[in-house]
Amino acid sequence: MDCPECNTPLQEIDYKGVNINYCPHCESNILQSESSIGSFNKLAILMREKYNDYSAAMTLLNKAEQAAPDDPATKYNIACLFALEGKKEDALAKLRQALALGDQELRENALNDSCLESLREDAEFKSLTTEQPPEK
Repeated sequence: MDCPECNTPLQEIDYKGVNINYCPHCESNILQSESSIGSFNKLAILMREKYNDYSAAMTLLNKAEQAAPDDPATKYNIACLFALEGKKEDALAKLRQALALGDQELRENALNDSCLESLREDAEFKSLTTEQPPEK
């Protein structure tokens, strides 16, 4: 299958059993529908975890956030990257946004996610992760 925008052959990555198609030339093609936001997040996690490429991961997550600004998983993943990069205030700000949009499961994930380890002793982190999520 070729990219509908630039006709470059799409590449496929198997990430934890999920096949993700992406265009190595103009990666934004994945974002043609909101349903692909999850694929963008998975690809960003792959870039971070397997290839240790935080820059590529952040580029993907920023594109996902532009396409779906109210997606809590994208904001959460950006918070993780910021935390891993030692950008504590940015990480907390993005985590605050993610948890305001997310559910109790996301809050519980934050308590156990190794990416957020550097924030665990912070008073704001403790407050964010013990608050009840806002009613929707």
